[in-house]
Amino acid sequence: MYFISFIAIILVTVAMSFSFATPFTTLLDLPSLLLLLIVCIPVLFSTGLQKDFCNAFRIGLSKNTTVSLTAIKRAHEAVSLMIKTLLYSGLLLFVLSCCIVLLTLEDLTYLGANLSVSALCFVYATAFIVLLLPLKSILKVKIMEYMQES
Repeated sequence: MYFISFIAIILVTVAMSFSFATPFTTLLDLPSLLLLLIVCIPVLFSTGLQKDFCNAFRIGLSKNTTVSLTAIKRAHEAVSLMIKTLLYSGLLLFVLSCCIVLLTLEDLTYLGANLSVSALCFVYATAFIVLLLPLKSILKVKIMEYMQES
């Protein structure tokens, strides 16, 4: 069921690109994606929750895993941290790139195109957040079920 949200995001993105008669590839910007990852991944590693973030997918997406409450809580915390990091880093990169665009802009006819590329950092961040929110909810439910059993 988790993959339904992933497919839905892709379908909505493709539908939006067709409705505005622009190719889907105009929404792909590798430097923006790399900047977002360059900011988010070190935060995850600096907290020591990188293993717990990977375990979150294993715990959340499998039906019958027996793990401790601590492991589920650590996975939940790692996903929560990644959601917050994506949100704030996406916003930060968007604002910084807008400032750079406005400072270096010579011709106002290119303002819209440059600002739309700047907004892609925030778009990517929110897309990743939408993918992580169901996982966070699944982990929260597993925590409640674990506490109810004991």
